[in-house]
Amino acid sequence: NKYAIWQEIEVLACEAHAEMGQIGITREEAAWIREHAAFDRAEVDEIKKTLTLPDGVSPEDYAWRIWIANKSHEFGGLSILAHPHWIWNGVFFMGEETTMQLLRDGVHDALDLSDDGLDIHQTDTTVALWNEMRIQGARVPVVASTDSHYTDASNPHRPAVGGYTLAFAPNRQPASIMQAVRDERSLAVFNHCTPE
Repeated sequence: NKYAIWQEIEVLACEAHAEMGQIGITREEAAWIREHAAFDRAEVDEIKKTLTLPDGVSPEDYAWRIWIANKSHEFGGLSILAHPHWIWNGVFFMGEETTMQLLRDGVHDALDLSDDGLDIHQTDTTVALWNEMRIQGARVPVVASTDSHYTDASNPHRPAVGGYTLAFAPNRQPASIMQAVRDERSLAVFNHCTPE
């Protein structure tokens, strides 16, 4: 199924980056990811049975996204709704109805407002959605990222082209930073200038 294929692509990307010495992932970490990556169709089907969704939101797709968020939390991470307005094959990667419902329901810990794979118009669309959801009363913490596509181990301080997150945390411990994001004590900082 498509989810198993997507999982395999992500695992292969981790392994390739580890081999190239990129994105700060070691071979041991990539091996751990390979060992623990397991899409569980039965769990997704159980989640799907519990859903009541508006028209335009696929129960299967929505249940899969809940499952992913749950797995992120199970392993101690944040679940971030990344680049919902990324255009893939001429259409948004995720339908607007699905994106809005995920934000209303608080499925993810934060929304990625900017990414180096997006142009300024795609970023503006996501920022507009974030503002609209906040007007509607949704609580939507934010981050921005470089999505790790262009990290170069020889230049770990390369300026972010797409954006980065500024978290107001009491210390640099991962748990503290993640809590700052969850508590809406973070900013999505944009940098759409190409570094010279």
